[in-house]
Amino acid sequence: MKKWFAVILILNLMIGGLTGCAKKASEHPQPSGQITVTVTDMPNKAYVQGSANKTTAKLEIKAAAKFAPGSTIEATITDAVWNQVQLPGNANQGWTNFELYNDNHSIRFTQSGESGLEMVTLVFPTINIDVDASLGDLKVALGGTAGATGEYVIAAITTAINLKADKPVIKVNALDQPAGNIIINEATKDGFSASAPEGVLKLSLPNGVVFARDPKVFYNGYEVNNIKIDAGGRGKDFIQWQGKNIASFNDTLLEKIEISSIAYNVDPRLTPKDIVVEVSGQVLTGPGGSTSTIASIANAIARSLTGGSASFVVGSTKARINGEAIDMDVAPYMQDNRVYVPLRFAANALGVSDNNIMWDQTNQTITLVKGDSAVQFKIGNKSMLLNGVSVNMDVAPRLDGNRVMLPIGWMAQAFGAAVTWDEGKQTISLAY
Repeated sequence: MKKWFAVILILNLMIGGLTGCAKKASEHPQPSGQITVTVTDMPNKAYVQGSANKTTAKLEIKAAAKFAPGSTIEATITDAVWNQVQLPGNANQGWTNFELYNDNHSIRFTQSGESGLEMVTLVFPTINIDVDASLGDLKVALGGTAGATGEYVIAAITTAINLKADKPVIKVNALDQPAGNIIINEATKDGFSASAPEGVLKLSLPNGVVFARDPKVFYNGYEVNNIKIDAGGRGKDFIQWQGKNIASFNDTLLEKIEISSIAYNVDPRLTPKDIVVEVSGQVLTGPGGSTSTIASIANAIARSLTGGSASFVVGSTKARINGEAIDMDVAPYMQDNRVYVPLRFAANALGVSDNNIMWDQTNQTITLVKGDSAVQFKIGNKSMLLNGVSVNMDVAPRLDGNRVMLPIGWMAQAFGAAVTWDEGKQTISLAY
């Protein structure tokens, strides 16, 4: 009898122990299909593409039962990234441990088991918005073992600017070609930011195109002169405007920046195409914002314009202009790795008539006029004037005896002609 009592007692203890274990595990059941998500504290304005350190809405996540320790909530955004910032110690009620992954597009919160609550108001780190983010609602997609699912709007994205520009035709292999003005209008009332550390508005050009001179910048109709030209290794290929030097931008008005008096020098190797200007800078994206291209616009069309041709052979008095054989009294020669051609023949080869060739004996200057282009050279001077603008050359015009000899390559570029050089035949050819 005692033996049976002992067996029954042991069985009762085992069953009671198992029952106790089952009850203990069910104190924090995993929520299943009974979670509601509410968006709170939505930002009161849209954020511009490329901006940084922006706050988002919070998500109030409520379950039917307490969240189990170790359960996770995962949040993913596609047009922005989460910042690795320290959230306040009292944020997220026991979900304070988080990790970033998926190139910071995703964040995972883990329940530490300290709160035992059925609800959490999820506070996110700040975000950096992609420069090419889709305009409109920024949504977060929820997942994880806690059972929260669905997509929710936590911010709105807008563009900082709208661009406008004229698009005149310019010549390949030509200097000081007037391009279209670029107008940058705010798309939102605080699209321009003067508080960025650099306060830079940057216009970048494609390879083969450089700024011929400093453009002008107007802010709401008033000219500003704080322009910085950067050589960038290929000539004046981008400009920067230090917008922070304006006392402040007006956040209550839609403002306008206009860049005018733009002119380009175009490389002869450039393939005829639209000249697309890329616009970037923290004047548009704000402090800490992206410095990548925000928007782009074409303000010129480069074309190869042909209307005549000529060829000269170094050391020969025989030349061809528009297919006609020409005899010269002086042969072209090579000096400092540049081909020099007698003035009148060089000018005629580029379509300049004799009555538009002017020689000033006193000042030792040569002025050539063709259409709306006026080019002036000075004997012994490595600068030429193209429509009144000084252009540096690497060689100077020469006076040999009583003959003016001009560097034909620089002349051709001034009038927009293409130049090719045949080393074997010692022949320089022009086409315009």
